[in-house]
This record gives sequence, C-alpha cells and structure tokens, in this order.
Amino acid sequence: MTSSINWRNTKQIVKYLLNDALHGSLNRSWLNNKYYKFLIMSSLLVAYLLYFYVNMQHFGSLRNGAKNLNAQNLMIASRITISTYANVFSCLGILIYILTTALIRLTENSLFVIKILPFPRADILVAKKLFKLIVSGAIFELFFVICAPLLTLVPLNMFSYIAMLCMLHIIFIATFLATDLIYSSVLSKTKCKIGTIKTILDVVIGGATLVYLLRFRYFVDFKIAKLELPLVTMLSLTFVVFSLMLVCVVSIIIKLKLDLPEYKAQQYVKICSLNKMSLVMLAVLAVVRTKLCIFSLVVIVFALVVIGWSNGISTSVKAIPVIWSMMGITFIGFANSTFKIRKFFDLMRISVVSEVFVLIISILIINLPIILMQILTQPDWKQIMMCLCISLEAVFFGTLFPKHKGNLNDFIGMVLLIIGVLSLYLVINIQSMLPLIFGIITLLTTWVLHKERQEGL
Repeated sequence: MTSSINWRNTKQIVKYLLNDALHGSLNRSWLNNKYYKFLIMSSLLVAYLLYFYVNMQHFGSLRNGAKNLNAQNLMIASRITISTYANVFSCLGILIYILTTALIRLTENSLFVIKILPFPRADILVAKKLFKLIVSGAIFELFFVICAPLLTLVPLNMFSYIAMLCMLHIIFIATFLATDLIYSSVLSKTKCKIGTIKTILDVVIGGATLVYLLRFRYFVDFKIAKLELPLVTMLSLTFVVFSLMLVCVVSIIIKLKLDLPEYKAQQYVKICSLNKMSLVMLAVLAVVRTKLCIFSLVVIVFALVVIGWSNGISTSVKAIPVIWSMMGITFIGFANSTFKIRKFFDLMRISVVSEVFVLIISILIINLPIILMQILTQPDWKQIMMCLCISLEAVFFGTLFPKHKGNLNDFIGMVLLIIGVLSLYLVINIQSMLPLIFGIITLLTTWVLHKERQEGL
C-alpha cells in the first residue's frame, strides 16, 4: 500500500508545515535575544528536572518495596505494570489526538499552498497526518520520559526492555491513527455542522476514554495479572497485536484516502454585547466566552461525577477546590481574545500594572465559587494561591505564544503550561514557596505584557 506514496513529496510537505508553524511561534524579536532564550530554557529545564527528581524519589521507594516481594507476587505486579502501561498509553493516544485536533489547525495560507502543489492526494494526506503525529509525539515523549524509569521495576533483560519501549511507541501511534480513522470516517460523510459533530465526538470518545482510564482499567489490569503467562510471552503478544493494528489502520487510511475535512470553527461563544463595559468585565468575558472555558467546565463536572460515582459524594465535594483550580488554564486564551483591543491600551492610558491588577481581580471573580467555599468551610488559602498562580501562568504562556501569530502557538503554550502546572503542584505543600512563586509569576506576566506592547502586538 505504501509503495504508491512518494515519500520525497511527503517529506517536503511535512517540512513546509513545520517551518510555517514554527515561524509563527518563534518569530518574536525579543525571543531572538540570547539572554532571554537562556533564561526561558533554563527555567523550563529546572522545572522539568525538579519534576523528574520527585518522580525518581517515588520510584526509589517503589523499587525498595519490590525487593521484599516473593517471586509469585513480583510476577503479578510485573503483569499489572505491563498491562497498566499498555492501557494508559492506548488512552493517551486517543486523548492526545483530541487535544491536537482541538488546538492545531492549519492556517489558510498553509492550506492554499498545499492545494496548489502538483502532488497526488495520497502524498498530501499522509503528510498532514505525519505533521499532526510529529507534533503530538512531543507531548507523548514528554510523558514517556517521565514514566519510563518505572519500567525497570519489571524484571526483564535489556533486549526485552528495548522491545517494550518500541511496543509502547507502537501502541501510541496505532491508537492515535485509529482515532484519526474514526474521526475521518464520520466527518468525511458529514455535509454540514462539521464542528458541532466533531465536538460531540470529542465529548463522547474523550469521556468514554476517561471513564475507562479512571474506572474500568483496573478490572482489566487485575484480570490480566491472573493469567499464567510469562512476561516475554505477554510482551510479544501485545507487540504483535498492536503492530498488526497499526498496519491495518495505515493500509485503510491510504486505500480509502480518508482525511479530516477542513471547516471554519467558531472560536468564541456569542454573548450579548454591553453598551458600557469595565476593564474587569472585559477581562472576564475574554476568558468566559472562549470554547476552552466551556469545555473545561464540562470536563470539571464530568470529573466530579466520576469521582462521586467511584468514591462517594463527600470525596467529590472535597475534590472540587483542586479540580476547579484547573479553570485557570482557560486564561491561556486571554491574549488572543483581547489582542485587537489591547493595542489601544496605551492611548487609553491604561498601564501594564493596571492591566495585571485587573487580571488578578478577574481571576478572583472566576474562582469565586472556590473562594466562598473555602471561607464558609475550612479556609485554605493555599488552594486560592494555586488558582492565582495557574491563571497568571496561563496568561504568561498565552501572551508569549498567542494563537493569532502561529498555528502551533496554542499547542506549544498549552504544553509549557502543563509543565508549569505540574511544577506548581510539586511545591504546593511548601507554604512559604507559594507567595514567592506568585510574586515571580506576576512579575513575569507584567514583563511579557510590557514586551508585547513594545512590539505593537
């Protein structure tokens, strides 16, 4: 099937799409400054190493505990580990696909250039899918590098470890492309309201994946653990099954030439305009009217329902402050929502400090349910500080990589924000650190907003 594909043409298209996307993401005058580059890369490296160090500490305690297990229990634990990795990475392929298609859309310029190229449709189709797969692989590899050390808990030889690493990558690619095949099959037959149907698919498939991941996966893991299979046999069977799945999916995609149809997606939810609007209301609406905000609310409600279903209502209520703090992620769209208005802030004599102050007030308004809940029950200012830090961090990365300046900006900003949020949760128990981190993030946000004004947005 793949013999009909001209891989030289495919490589050229993928290279063009990557260059076009990265040009929009990195084409910033102050990002070309060596000092700023070093500062940003050093901060990200320190955050990643801190996260990796904490994971290795937990890994060390698990390894010491594994030494105390007898041979039979160790074999059961190893089967559970392999099954868990296969299940989680399968779900990860589906969820990353949904995230990628939601955040990455080819620009009109890219689509025009691709259409006028004298290349066969199959070459363009494969190139577009490879482009999304390469970008999605960045998130996968980040997750994989963090989780990989735990694989050494499974007693295998070096060759089996390498085979297992290859197997996990094949699982991710196979489930990613299988999800793409499902979306392409459904949406290619849709004549109208493609965006609505895709959103329904995202909710249904993403919701089902999360329910399986959080609820039913454990049943499958324990069933597999009871099978009297040697680890090498278990690895071989999994490797063969997902390899065949990958070959079948790729063959079907190339043969049927199924692709996601392009459509113009509405970025914002329509809200009645107000004759008079304060800066605080402007900041709140800039976040609330984005589809990311609506999607986040749906995910939060869904997560609370799943937790209540699994562990009881009391546990679900206790989890509200932690889960609601994820609403701060929606502030990543603030810069893109307001970039046409903010260019007039200097003419309106609105300083950067005033803008940041308004931002903090809008963050408190959106997190008002949690603030009231903390005040009326058991005050926990640590969680309120987390909401502020996550929201300002989202504004920082959203301004650093605004969506209107590149089709990969949303994706890059979201990946960096996830790293930042994970780093914040590492220091949440250190009370003295949160005020310091809040001050640093506030200064960084003020600095990047100031730089944006200097560049004229």
